Parts: sequence; structure tokens; C-alpha cells
Amino acid sequence: MNSKSQRKRHAGVAVTTIITLMIVFIFVGRNLWHAQEQNEGEVSDKTEIPAPANSTGALTRGPALTQSR
Repeated sequence: MNSKSQRKRHAGVAVTTIITLMIVFIFVGRNLWHAQEQNEGEVSDKTEIPAPANSTGALTRGPALTQSR
């Protein structure tokens, strides 16, 4: 009976180890993916696109500034 309980204990340790490793790999992988996404976002945020000039040469922010009130 001792060898049977030992086998169950070893199986339990193996299953627990596999599940723990899967959780760690998923956690680390998602953190690396998120860090990469954050870095790509910073690069695109720093890229500024100049606004087009209107007919007078002044920069506008949209139709609300060009309408007269």
C-alpha cells in the first residue's frame, strides 16, 4: 500500500507542477505582450502629424473655429 500512496503523491505533485507552470507562462507571456503593446503605443503617440493650413495660412482645429457666430 505504501507504493500506491507514493504514486498518488507523485501524480499530485506532477499535476500541481504542470498547472503552476502553465499559469506562470501565461502570466509572463501576457505581461511581455502588454509591455510590447505599450512600447508600440508610445512610439505612435510621439509621431505628430502637422495640421493642414486653411486658405489664410492659419492652422485650424475644425469646422467650429471656421464658422462665424
